[in-house]
Amino acid sequence: MVVWLLGKLLFYGAMATLAIAMLRLYLKNPFGFVLLYTFVRFLLGVFAGLLIWYAWEKLHGIGEVERYALSFGAFRYVEWVAVLALIALHQRTSIWEMRWRGQFWVLIGVAGNILLDRIAIWTGLTNVRFYC
Repeated sequence: MVVWLLGKLLFYGAMATLAIAMLRLYLKNPFGFVLLYTFVRFLLGVFAGLLIWYAWEKLHGIGEVERYALSFGAFRYVEWVAVLALIALHQRTSIWEMRWRGQFWVLIGVAGNILLDRIAIWTGLTNVRFYC
């Protein structure tokens, strides 16, 4: 579980680093930005994990793939859009001005999160898949 959690933190840090170049951010302290947004994304993930768990438990009567997409996929997308909105606010712009780069960054984040969630499930860590 510790390795999985470190993997998540490393991924969030990599996504914050990618955001600097991909979203063409102007920062005085890039290292501080990476640390801050790694921490923010982690906290958002913990909170959203509780919502994902609740949605997962309530979505019965549909297939496993649909249940996964509605709970994990939708919430992960909202999480990454929220982080993009915070970055846009920090840059004093809007997510609309980040155009395709912003959406592509969000989709990379969602795909990475889902991959890490699937790795947790494949390795038997099913009790942690809802968090972060």
